[in-house]
Amino acid sequence: MPSKRTGRLISSIKTDKKGRHVIVFSSTEKMVLDDDAYTEVPLYVGKELSEDDYLHLKGLINESALYSYGLSLAIKGCYSEKDVMDKLFTKRPHDRSVYDIIKRLKGAGLLDDKEFADNYLESMDAQNYGKKRIEDGLLNKHRVDPDIVSKLKFDHEPTKAKKAAEMIERRYPSLTLEMKKRKGIDALSRRGFSYEVASLAVSSYKEDREKSQKELEKVASILIKRYSRKYNGYELKNKCFLYLASKGYKSEDIERILEEYL
Repeated sequence: MPSKRTGRLISSIKTDKKGRHVIVFSSTEKMVLDDDAYTEVPLYVGKELSEDDYLHLKGLINESALYSYGLSLAIKGCYSEKDVMDKLFTKRPHDRSVYDIIKRLKGAGLLDDKEFADNYLESMDAQNYGKKRIEDGLLNKHRVDPDIVSKLKFDHEPTKAKKAAEMIERRYPSLTLEMKKRKGIDALSRRGFSYEVASLAVSSYKEDREKSQKELEKVASILIKRYSRKYNGYELKNKCFLYLASKGYKSEDIERILEEYL
């Protein structure tokens, strides 16, 4: 018996539906232990836990709960080692048992950044993202080891860029060819493709002349109304011309429209 009474006398020990051991104290306080924690300290009905044993078991319960959380994250397969570590520290700031849990998960093959990087690459490939976007996600968002990232193979950049470019072109049916290509390259660059790959991907873009001319007329009409509040004559025409030229419209088309509207 402990030399100092703690009041934590075990009144019953039961097993719940999940196979865990439920320790009930005479104070009606309960403690739920998994098999590992249950065997750490000899427990039986009528035993009064010392303060040290009680705190030790509470620590094991906390670590077990944290491990279960880490395990649930690792099983999902969508988190890197650093991701899981961050989430565990968010639950328990400064708890050094996090490092032991990460080690256990890695030892069990449940956390593997090489496998994570391969799966991430496959997923991003399927969504037609480029090399730079994928590498940035792995290195800066998920903080995967640069050596792992450097060994990834990017064999389908032109094919992915082409598919993405086709999707992007459909967003701009009425733009001029120049503006279509400009927007296409910008969008592909944001998706992680190099300028060279993006330029090649948009090289097959075509302009729907009828739609682009209708759009020119619409933009010119709005533009003239807006600028005419402040400008007139040559200055008005010049302002409109420069704006429309910046949008990729040809000089002869702009001149024709401005002659018609002004």
